[in-house]
Amino acid sequence: MRRTLIVAALLAAALLGSSCSREDPPTAQPSYPPLTAAEGEAIAAALVSQDVQDVLTVVSTDVRAVYQDSEDLLLPPGTTLAIDLATFVAEGGAGSVRGTLSGSKAGAWELLLVREDDTWRIYGTRPA
Repeated sequence: MRRTLIVAALLAAALLGSSCSREDPPTAQPSYPPLTAAEGEAIAAALVSQDVQDVLTVVSTDVRAVYQDSEDLLLPPGTTLAIDLATFVAEGGAGSVRGTLSGSKAGAWELLLVREDDTWRIYGTRPA
């Protein structure tokens, strides 16, 4: 009788063990730090700058390659940009934050960001 119980226990353990998932745990995405106040201020100041070289310091590599040969300003003189850090969201190496422009192009915008060289850089915008 004791032998039957031991065999039954081993059989049950084998059956239960084979039904358990043996998959590797999912690979975790690296976590990236939030957009800092200093980064937000640098992005805002550069985007409203009247110097193309300033703008190039905060845009992504892909955007930089297109924009560096341009002499066009992104925004008219006198424009200001206020970035709301509380709206920052990120997933993986991409993120976004909302900003409000004042001046002749006033409005709310979403700034699309990518993490490059341990810094958040802008690669696009869209109306918020």
